[in-house]
This record gives sequence, C-alpha cells and structure tokens, in this order.
Amino acid sequence: MSNATHTPAPWHLNGHNLAQVIKINDGPDRQGHTHVDGRHQVLVANAGSDHQMPWAERLANARLIAEAPAMLCELERELAWLEHVRPQVTAPSSVLTGFDQATKAIRTAIAKATGGRPA
Repeated sequence: MSNATHTPAPWHLNGHNLAQVIKINDGPDRQGHTHVDGRHQVLVANAGSDHQMPWAERLANARLIAEAPAMLCELERELAWLEHVRPQVTAPSSVLTGFDQATKAIRTAIAKATGGRPA
C-alpha cells in the first residue's frame, strides 16, 4: 500500500542495547558473508544515550519506534476500509462527520509518516 522508502519491516530491539532499533537482514552482507546469528543487522534508530533520558523512557521510545512500520501498515489498511465503506454508510450527519474526521486524521498521520501531503 505504501510507497514509503523507509527500511522494510520488521524492526526489532537490539538484544545487546535495548535503546537501539535494528533491522536484521537476510542474505549476505556487503562483504558477502551470511550471518544466521543476527549479526547482519542495520541500525534503524537509537532512542537516546545513557545521559540524555532515563532508561525506562529510552526503552519505551525504542519499542514505539520498532512498531512504527506495523502501525503505518495498519493505518493504511484502515484507511482503505474506511474509504471503501464510506459511500455505503447511511447514518445521521453527526456520525458521518465523525467518520469523515477519522478518515482525515488517518490520512494526515500517514502523510506525516511518509513525507507526503494529506489528501
């Protein structure tokens, strides 16, 4: 659904530094070596250094970042469903207004996440 150019999911917390979000790659690395023990990884994000914020906050940030691709995918799915169902919905205008506001909010969130413009 997305034309996003971010590092493909899934993203994981680094088992050696839980404040880091990594992508474990399949296949050979740049030197042609294939690692099956998780050493062939790409750093996606570092959720802070030891002195910038408390450990619990860094861990919470890393968990949120690691789930970003899944959340984006789910938002895109929900938007497609809302746009498909909307023409068939017959309800009071207040319900339709809420429906349209939710659709607009999801479009805006997707645009922010992908660098696009809200439709």
